[in-house]
Amino acid sequence: MDPLSDVLNLLSAKSYTTSGLRAPAGWGLHYPGFDGLKFFAVQEGSARFRADGSDEWIELQKGDGIILTRACSFSVTTSDGTVQAESEDTPFELKEGLADYGGDALIMIAGKMEIDRTSASLLLSELPVVIRIFSDNDSTSVFAWIMNYIKTEKASQLPGAAIVTDYLMHLMMIEGIRRGVAQSIGTGQGWMNAFGDQRIARVLTAMHQQPGNGWRLPELANIAGMSRAGFLRRFAQLTGTTPLNYLTEWRMHVASKALRTTHDAIKVIGLSLGYGSESAFSTAFKRVYGCSPIEHRRLHDERK
Repeated sequence: MDPLSDVLNLLSAKSYTTSGLRAPAGWGLHYPGFDGLKFFAVQEGSARFRADGSDEWIELQKGDGIILTRACSFSVTTSDGTVQAESEDTPFELKEGLADYGGDALIMIAGKMEIDRTSASLLLSELPVVIRIFSDNDSTSVFAWIMNYIKTEKASQLPGAAIVTDYLMHLMMIEGIRRGVAQSIGTGQGWMNAFGDQRIARVLTAMHQQPGNGWRLPELANIAGMSRAGFLRRFAQLTGTTPLNYLTEWRMHVASKALRTTHDAIKVIGLSLGYGSESAFSTAFKRVYGCSPIEHRRLHDERK
């Protein structure tokens, strides 16, 4: 897999919830934050969005969407509406899987994905709190197709519709995150910036594909097709860290998932990631996560 796919694979989604709403003209509500990923998009009509703490209202037209990557409360209104109440205090009627507030000036598709933030930290630390998805980007046809499919499934009430819509929402989230990654390239320091430089991106791909390899700087510089000094300088400029520090952190993220989701012995996990002894692996792991592999497994065990 490519580095982004590797990182997305660490999200460890625990659950999905797919919903949506219909609202009349002049409508608006304030919503609480959700400790996971939250997505919504305009299927019909137009809307405005504002995250708490921001003065900016984001205008959303048909096909536009938002992904929230943090537990951030927010407001949504129709294009002509104002915030009138808290969402928890506002009654609605459930129709065709959508919260109906008594009109159809606005139809939105929404979803939530509960994730393990420990495993997702590498990704979420570099994504903006609000990812904007506008209908003029390359993902438009994908989002339009998914939204229509979700609407059809929710209205059909066919057996298995809930599972289908959950998987579609997962796909919607992934597409949105890819958009967020593209928006983040060149905006600061972090591993995402490396995607904008094919030479450094090749190095990340190699380290992700073989995290247990005993990588050395001359090998990595050779993969990049650069001198050692030039490679180190460019890698640090883009990511804010060194190649070997990045490799260690990536190994520990892989180790974290193995500890949480498999019954593999700690020594076996360490060996697979290039550590010759359990003690060497434990020392490196504690440096990144602040606790031993044993304690990490106990605190975040997802095994059944």
